Parts: sequence; C-alpha cells; structure tokens
Amino acid sequence: MTVRVLFFSVLKDITSTDEVPVICREGSTMGALLETLFERWPGLRAWDGSLLLAVDQSYVKRDALLHEGAEVAIMPPVQGGGSFVQAFPAHSMRTPNTMSSTPKIFVRRSSLIDFSHVAPK
Repeated sequence: MTVRVLFFSVLKDITSTDEVPVICREGSTMGALLETLFERWPGLRAWDGSLLLAVDQSYVKRDALLHEGAEVAIMPPVQGGGSFVQAFPAHSMRTPNTMSSTPKIFVRRSSLIDFSHVAPK
C-alpha cells in the first residue's frame, strides 16, 4: 500500500521535501513507518521523542494502523507563523480558524512555557 507523508517546519529542512509517497506493507503501523523514515533520513531520529503524528488530519499514536492512500503528517511540537508562535492542540487540528493568534502558554515535554511576559510586535 502507498501512503502520502507530509513533513512540516524543520522536518522539511531535514528531508529536503514537504511530501513523499511511501510504500508500506498491509497492516503497517505509524511506528513502523517512522522507522522506515528514520532509516531514509537519520536526522529525523533526533526529533523522535517530540514528534506530533497524524493520519487523515487526526492525531494518532505509534500503534495506529495505516491504510491505502492515508495522508500522514509528521510535525515538530510547535509550528511558527508570522510574528507569533502557534501551537496545534489536538482539539483544533481540524478547525485552525478557532485557534488564538496570540497564545500565551505552551506545553512541551511536560514543561509549561509561559510567554505572557513577551510583548506582541
């Protein structure tokens, strides 16, 4: 089966592409796909502990089964945008218009980062 893998932010720089088709065995999981990608682009492995993973615009874990034609998104934990940083919480992935353009607090690897003291540009 073939899945379409999308890379975002710094991961596009590591892979030198924003999209690539990948042939997988039937019954493959997201974890198996990641191992294939790590073999092809060893620099991705440095991000292994903090990657956000989605299939067909829904966040998934590594045990998620893939299917023919799946759109797989692989993202770093925080995306940049304009003059502000924008987080992509699971509840807003399908509806980006509902996200705040000036978020104040982010969670990364179980730590809170408070941006409330930073003045907007």
